[in-house]
Amino acid sequence: MPTCRRCRSSSRWANFLSQLRYLPLTGITFYLAMIVSDARTMQVWVLVVFMSLYFITSLLGVIRDIPQEEIDHARSLGCSRWEVLMEVVIKGRLDYVIEVLRQNLAITWMMLVTVESILVAAGGLGVLIKNSDRFMNHGRILALQIVILLVGLGIDQFLNYMRKVLFRYSRI
Repeated sequence: MPTCRRCRSSSRWANFLSQLRYLPLTGITFYLAMIVSDARTMQVWVLVVFMSLYFITSLLGVIRDIPQEEIDHARSLGCSRWEVLMEVVIKGRLDYVIEVLRQNLAITWMMLVTVESILVAAGGLGVLIKNSDRFMNHGRILALQIVILLVGLGIDQFLNYMRKVLFRYSRI
């Protein structure tokens, strides 16, 4: 299926944004600090920016893995470009998107403590772990890590359950 100039341009932008995931976290926080003044908002923006870059990368992989036969099948049924996009790419890969979301949330939970320990002013679990480490309170560190692990596993199990309920015939 021939691609239009706009599609190739969007693909270039997505690839460019995907490559930005190699930028160091502390360098980006400097530039975001010039835009955002509140520490909690800054933490959220750092997580959103970084997780968006990883999410775009994963979604590009999902889209690239769509077999050409599925696109050709939709075209042979008389679907327009927008219908092919809706049926094959969006509806047809929603179960994969939920799986990508699960993987990226695991990365987010790992980065949450790092982001909170970099931006100490807003507090959070990262600050508690950092302060506990400073005072050698290993019991508190272990307890906080168990809380993070249990909440993360709970979210992961919920998303996996929802994916299996909504997409019973998924091959993931």
